[in-house]
Amino acid sequence: MSEKTEILNVDVSVLFDIIELGILEDMFKLDYDYQTSEYIILEIKRDNQKQAIKNHIDNGALKVHNVNTFKKVFDLQDEFPGLSIPDCSLVELSEMNNGTLLCSDQKLCNVCSDNGVSSIGIFKIIEQLVNYSIIKRDHAIELLNEYPKINKWAAPMSEIEKEKTIYTCES
Repeated sequence: MSEKTEILNVDVSVLFDIIELGILEDMFKLDYDYQTSEYIILEIKRDNQKQAIKNHIDNGALKVHNVNTFKKVFDLQDEFPGLSIPDCSLVELSEMNNGTLLCSDQKLCNVCSDNGVSSIGIFKIIEQLVNYSIIKRDHAIELLNEYPKINKWAAPMSEIEKEKTIYTCES
C-alpha cells in the first residue's frame, strides 16, 4: 500500500464497534487519511476507548479537527434535527474535505448521501482488511458473527449473513 490519498471521516459509532471487535490497529493499516472532529472525540467516555484513540491521534494516524474549524454545525442541526452536533460536524467536515464518511449510523449516512457525501460502513472495512491480506477470511467471518453481539442496534442480520456467505464461498 502506498500514499494515503482518500480521506475517511470517522464517526464515533463505528470507532466503538471497531475497538470492540479488536480491529482498530488493523483498520489503521489501510491506506486512508483518517480524520474526525473534536466533537466526535468528546463523545468517547470509556477510558480504554479514549486511550486506544489517543494513541492514534498522538502518532498522527487520526487527525482531529478543532471545534473552531466548524462554521455551520448549528445550522446543519437546525436543518437536520435528528442529528447530533457531533453528527453535523461530520457532515460539515465531509463537505469541507471531500472525504468519505465511515459510519454505522444509518440516519447520518442518509443525510450525507442526500448532500452528495459518500459513506461506507464496517463491512467495507472488513472487506478491505481481507482484500489487503491484513486478516484472513475465517477471521472476517468471526468478526461478522461477533458484530451483532457488540452492536445489536446497527447490525442488520440480513447483511451480516450476506457478507458471511461472500467469505465462505471464496476460495
